[in-house]
Amino acid sequence: MCGRAAIAGVIGLGAVTAAEAHPHVWIEARSTLVVEAESLVGVRHSWTFDRLFSLQATADLVADAEGRFDAQALQPLADLYAETLPPWGFFTEVRATDAAAPQLRARPMRLEHDGQRLTLHLDLDLEPPLPLAAFDQVRVHDRTFYVSISYPAVDGARLQSETDCTLYLHRPGQLDPALVEALAAVPASVRELPPELAGRVRDAAHRIELACP
Repeated sequence: MCGRAAIAGVIGLGAVTAAEAHPHVWIEARSTLVVEAESLVGVRHSWTFDRLFSLQATADLVADAEGRFDAQALQPLADLYAETLPPWGFFTEVRATDAAAPQLRARPMRLEHDGQRLTLHLDLDLEPPLPLAAFDQVRVHDRTFYVSISYPAVDGARLQSETDCTLYLHRPGQLDPALVEALAAVPASVRELPPELAGRVRDAAHRIELACP
């Protein structure tokens, strides 16, 4: 399996893994909310992929003596993410209370490899910036549960701001066993869940909220 096909399959251009149950890819995420002048201006993600996907995605690349890939070798893969992630909203939803949700614009993406796993650095700018008074939450999830996203227990989400706001990361509870069984029955070729499953999976998003004085 070529690395390009592996990434394209995950992001929505066709299934490529042999597994027959959702999810197919696991991401350990870290996120930073950037606040300037009393407005949310950006979301900075670092996504570390599971070892199997990382191996598949780099199958066509030549590693160094330590089994790593440099930034130049990884850039074509990062460019592919730039093409394929926007239709999926970058797995990021910014919600507003009484204003239209802002558009998300990605800066140039880059990948790192530690010898075993790939990490994607994804910096999103809000257009226009969202005043904190209208900010509700940031939700991070794949609405189809093709990709499972989790956060580490410590320092999973941070706030870059000169305000006195406090950030809270709300983790979803364990999926209901019946839902897990239903997701396991969804073929790998299905990238959009049936409506009855989609609504239940939607509640499995991680939510990042701010409390400001």
